Amino acid sequence: MGYLSGLILQAAGAWWIFPALFVFCLIDGFLPILPNATLIVALAALSETSGSPNLWLLGAAGAAGAVTGDNIAYRISARIGTTRYAWSRKPGIDRALHRARFELDKRGAVLIFTARYLPGGRTAVNFTAGATAYPLTMFIWLDAAAAVTWAGYCIGVGVIAGKWAQHQPLPAAAAAIVLSLVIGVITDHLLQRLHRHRRAPTTRPETGDQTHTPDPG
Repeated sequence: MGYLSGLILQAAGAWWIFPALFVFCLIDGFLPILPNATLIVALAALSETSGSPNLWLLGAAGAAGAVTGDNIAYRISARIGTTRYAWSRKPGIDRALHRARFELDKRGAVLIFTARYLPGGRTAVNFTAGATAYPLTMFIWLDAAAAVTWAGYCIGVGVIAGKWAQHQPLPAAAAAIVLSLVIGVITDHLLQRLHRHRRAPTTRPETGDQTHTPDPG
């Protein structure tokens, strides 16, 4: 156990941990197969218990990688567009894309911020924004702000877990991962409930005009 802990701490303090994290977060922007949020949380917990890696560099590498990956996804989908392939021109797909663009126009900031905390949500929003020609400048600014707050959230979760398990790097990292997963599940549940609530049809009493014809007489 002590040997494994030593190896993990040695890796956490290595110079290459920041470029590696950058690449992890970049790839997740268009191919969500790497647990970049979990990695940031675990490294932040290790930093709290051992002093390395540097939290500021950790957050900067994660946020920069996320923004870069998101913009790559945007540009890929913008180049492909919505009409290049036959399947994307089908009525159902076309309606879904128009609906997605409508939602981005209506509440783009909310979608770009919250999608980052949902499994696969970040990638879906990135590709939808590019494919439907969502304004690039607006996307860049919103995405950068979302990436910074997301990185800060991950580091905050890791630091909290690290304070709970002081001087115990492995338990701290494990606790941080569990805590981030629990928060993710709760966030996903709350956002889905909010989404269903907004989409629920509202029944209003009919207020049709009633015209009374006067009785003859």
